[in-house]
Amino acid sequence: MQLDCRQSETAKAYVKQGIVQQEKGQLEAAVSSYREALRYCGGREDATLDRLLIYNNLGCALTSLGKYDEAMAAYLEVSRIDPDYPPLYNNLGQFWLRQGELDRAISAYRRSLQLDPQRVLTAYNLGKALQKQGRHAEAVACFQKVLQLKPDGVQIFDECGLEFLEAGKFSEAAIYLQAAISRQPDWVEAYCQNMAQLVPSNDLDRARAASGQLLRSLQKQDIRGFERYLVEIYTHLGRVYFQSGLYDRALQTYQKAGASKIPQLQPDWQACQLQQQRVQHLIAGGKVPAALPQGVYLSARGWGDRSSTDRPLPPNSTYPLCEGLHCHPCWQRIAEGWGLTEIEAGIYTYENSQPREELPPDLFTVTIPEGRAWIMPQENWWRVCEAVAIVTPDNYLLGDVSREYPGQLPGCQKCDPTRHRIFRQESLPPLERLEGTVAVIAGLSANVYFHWMVDILPRLEILRREGWKWEQIDRFVVNQCRQPFQKETLKRLGIPESKIIESDRHPHVRADRLIVPSFPGDLGMPSPWVLDFLRQTFLPETSLAKPSADRIYISRSKAGYRRLLGEAEVISCLQGFGFVSVALEELSLDEQIHLFRNAKTIVGAHGSGFTNIIFCQPGTQIVEFVSPHYFRHYFGAISQQLGLQHYYLVGRSFRCDPLRHLMYINPLIEDLAIDLDALQKILEKLGIVKSGIPMTQTTVPPRQRENIMPPLVHPEQTADHYQQRAEALLAQGKPDDAIAACQEALRSDPRSAATCKTLGNIWRAKKDLQQARNWYLKAIEFNPNYAEAYANLGNLAAGQQDWKLAIAYFQKAIALKPDFAGAYQHLSKVWQKIGRELESTDCLYRAYELEPQGVKPEALVNLGNRLFKQDRLTHAIDCYQKALKLDPTISGAYHNLAEALTRQGRLQEANALYRQASRLSVAPPGSSSTGIAAVDRLSAEVSPPRPIESFATPTEIVAPQELPSPLGSDTADRFLDRVRQTQQEIENAYQQLGAALKRQEELHREALRFREAVLQLALGKQPSIPAFQNGTALHSVRETTALQHVKSTSLKNLFDGTWSSIDLGVESSISMAVVSSGANSVANHRLSDEELDRLDGSRSEANDPIDRARQACASGNFPEAIALCQQVLREQPQSAVAYAVMGDALQGAGKMADAEKSYKRAISLQPEEVGAYVSLGDLYIRQEQWKLAILVFQKAMKLDPLVAEPHERLGDILKVHDRLDGAIRYYRAALDLAPETWTIYHKLGDVFQAQGRIDEAIDAYQRATEL
Repeated sequence: MQLDCRQSETAKAYVKQGIVQQEKGQLEAAVSSYREALRYCGGREDATLDRLLIYNNLGCALTSLGKYDEAMAAYLEVSRIDPDYPPLYNNLGQFWLRQGELDRAISAYRRSLQLDPQRVLTAYNLGKALQKQGRHAEAVACFQKVLQLKPDGVQIFDECGLEFLEAGKFSEAAIYLQAAISRQPDWVEAYCQNMAQLVPSNDLDRARAASGQLLRSLQKQDIRGFERYLVEIYTHLGRVYFQSGLYDRALQTYQKAGASKIPQLQPDWQACQLQQQRVQHLIAGGKVPAALPQGVYLSARGWGDRSSTDRPLPPNSTYPLCEGLHCHPCWQRIAEGWGLTEIEAGIYTYENSQPREELPPDLFTVTIPEGRAWIMPQENWWRVCEAVAIVTPDNYLLGDVSREYPGQLPGCQKCDPTRHRIFRQESLPPLERLEGTVAVIAGLSANVYFHWMVDILPRLEILRREGWKWEQIDRFVVNQCRQPFQKETLKRLGIPESKIIESDRHPHVRADRLIVPSFPGDLGMPSPWVLDFLRQTFLPETSLAKPSADRIYISRSKAGYRRLLGEAEVISCLQGFGFVSVALEELSLDEQIHLFRNAKTIVGAHGSGFTNIIFCQPGTQIVEFVSPHYFRHYFGAISQQLGLQHYYLVGRSFRCDPLRHLMYINPLIEDLAIDLDALQKILEKLGIVKSGIPMTQTTVPPRQRENIMPPLVHPEQTADHYQQRAEALLAQGKPDDAIAACQEALRSDPRSAATCKTLGNIWRAKKDLQQARNWYLKAIEFNPNYAEAYANLGNLAAGQQDWKLAIAYFQKAIALKPDFAGAYQHLSKVWQKIGRELESTDCLYRAYELEPQGVKPEALVNLGNRLFKQDRLTHAIDCYQKALKLDPTISGAYHNLAEALTRQGRLQEANALYRQASRLSVAPPGSSSTGIAAVDRLSAEVSPPRPIESFATPTEIVAPQELPSPLGSDTADRFLDRVRQTQQEIENAYQQLGAALKRQEELHREALRFREAVLQLALGKQPSIPAFQNGTALHSVRETTALQHVKSTSLKNLFDGTWSSIDLGVESSISMAVVSSGANSVANHRLSDEELDRLDGSRSEANDPIDRARQACASGNFPEAIALCQQVLREQPQSAVAYAVMGDALQGAGKMADAEKSYKRAISLQPEEVGAYVSLGDLYIRQEQWKLAILVFQKAMKLDPLVAEPHERLGDILKVHDRLDGAIRYYRAALDLAPETWTIYHKLGDVFQAQGRIDEAIDAYQRATEL
């Protein structure tokens, strides 16, 4: 029963993990999680519903991955379990829709709605499928049904509006579109204001201007105006598509405008029809104009090397299969590979701080006699160079030195050079002849600063590396050389303006000798060598002695597209954080480089201005605003390679797709708006303090700094004063007041490293670890030798179990400050966590050497024990001696020191110490506090190592876990000598164990453990050894005595009789599983029966009634458990254990009032026993008596703060009441005590998922399933 329960919980953990992964788009991982869940479900009957859900979700994930056969197999399993499961048919609809099977998809959706007519999602999906078939009336009916079921569904207004637009029913469409825009008036107002200022110069601008008027007409409910502007937009967009050669799209747009019925549109309509027919005729006839290439060589080397196996491929005039730079799956794959992570709603950063691993690009130069180049000219701001074709004299296109939009993303396998745009041209411009040697470095979108810098200029460096000198080249073909940045960069690289040929004016050229360098890498994705080239070329030349700013905002107010709506409010907000707004268009290249080189934080909307982050210093913070419809990783890739901190803030877009597609022809040009609260949140995460005034700094030349007179500042207004006050406030538990004090300190000294470290401590106390990390890094930025800040970063990394990073930080701190005891101590803990015991012990020993005054004697004994185990006896002896110097009453320390000296052969000193230990062990007759070294030693010996600061009592001493071997007769004699000095009650035990050691020297360790357990029992102390295997030497206990079941009860509860009634016969083998329990145990204090079984190996059948009662409880036989407990209570009416177990049985039987009385009776008999409190608290949780439960668990924690269960239960209570941060704190405290408890990780995952902290949820679920 318990096994089935555990398997069920494990399956649920995998399901939750899979759902989270699926929501994040991690589909392969989700599939793996679902399959693991199915494995744990097995064939249990009670898991039928679980399997239904799992197979359903598995089918969805596999469908999204395009693994249709496997998806269908999963859906068949769902059908087998429940053939009338409505979600199944909705998902089958999606399955068929993805494969283009619209009829089958529609049938599946209809079946789902037959089974459940209230399914909103299915009704919506059915409407979309009907929409794809052009069945607009039926689609509208579906969408209207969705509105009935969910009246607040904003997206449905869009869909209904779109349907009526497609049907040409403009007045009906206006009604729905009015409803859609009424919910976002701020956006509409900002857009209309921008468009009112636009001076149209081409058809696209005219369409944009008309879209502003269209929105105004909707606001005014002017239906006629709406229809007029809609036709105007369609007309201009039709012309845009026609000019771009997109004749199909142009015809569709003209049709929407009703061109066949509008006289003034007839010429455009007819011209478009004729042009489309001509292109189709050319394609159908397979005729290629003479100027076009006859085929394609995939590589220039393949063409140049006639012995190569490469063969030319025939041209293909159809459109590319790949969406290139607009391919969402490719971008998603890239983002996953780089670890793009959503850390808060709408805020993203890269999980992988290291640069991505990639093969170096294949750089080369090809020389083509009589080669020619066709380079599409830029015609306006939105129609730029979209294709470059390099053609050989025998009329073949060279695929690897030719490019076109939409381009190709890294790792894409669908790019096909045979579909190059040149093969869809009716003709090419007239061919111009260029004499001499001509180098072609033109490329796509070279009018844009970003592409010019990362795609164009590096081709000159490739030429240089290939041995070409500029004087050897007669002409350089670039797209254009009109903009200042183009002229400045070419001049810097030594290219004379007289040698430049602009392809915008000369798009089709042939040269005597055409030199073509390879592309420097993937389009817009600069390789490391490109960044090095640009930094080495331009940074050294920039030495402006001008003021610079730490924090800059890149304005796009002068940009023609992708503007930030509400920019004035954003600038006002940023000014409060010390930012300066800059318009890069007004600065020279050197001024821009200087600005970015000195900036610490850069904020702005995605655009070419971010190209300059190439010149930033490592650690610079970047916040890039992006549109949800245009999220590119160009600048994030640069940041990863240069060690910058890159964050994305996803803005808001216009939420009405039918209108948005009219306003913006392409997502690239979409405007965006930023939520100011989200902006402030990300700035706070970066540790940027609100100052209230713009922050600018003047760079002072080094020679002048020494002559600057220090300002006269009142002592109480210095940064140190405020920083120390902040530390005091933090110690008093007033973090918000401490932050205010730090802000004052930073106003006095903006570069106060100590203040930044204090802010890190404050945010760490507030549990905002990212903020804390940012402030520690800021402290290091201001003081690169700040050892304490590095140590604090190490603590943060250790808390996140990033052991490698933690070690690096602690080692850096120690390198900067070799006497930093705290760093050694924390590094010791990290080494111990990863199993590096020697390094851990070394660091701890060094820490105690450096700061001996604060070390407790128990800690020294524990360290000595670890050193003893490693056979490092000299250091171990040193620790024991120092411990005894601090506290001469620790009997265990004398004993352990004696053992170490014995191993060194210093027997005389060892014997004296054994006698001293024995004297300390003997208590006056009748004393209830008798303690002996063996008992001290046992309580520590069975406890695994743990952090020193977690010790609860000064008497918990951990002894060496391995004694000298073999012991021999000398050791046995020493035992017999000690027996004569101890209490009469344990004389027989010592004598028999001494004899056993003489007979079986090789089993000394087990015998010694048993001896010490016996001593615990004799002295009335709580034993720590729970089990003795059946058939071993130390198992024969008279009558009902059962030492193997000792967990947390005293001798009085376990044995009905005196010490003399226990048989200590020693046989041929001794084997015991040692676990800890009671107040001094660590981690999991109470072991389950299952865990005890694992420790015992072959646990004997229980004869003790209490044990049998526990087993009956575990199997659900509550009446038998109650009867057994009552049997015990008739013989032992004061048995607290019996009352506690009976409480469990009564609770299981649903007799809550009786269970409560039983637990309370157990507590009254043993008020220090934590287990009964936990059980009573569990009962109160079941009854939802929250306050009583909290009081009980708090009492349990007070009794023993090292027990995990009360922490876990308090976390459960807070979770139920949605106090999730508090629940996390208690769960983590429980895990500190019981780090292997998988159920707590499972609960922690649930809480993280509820908070939207997806990555942490996945980590918790994975840890749960591992355990």
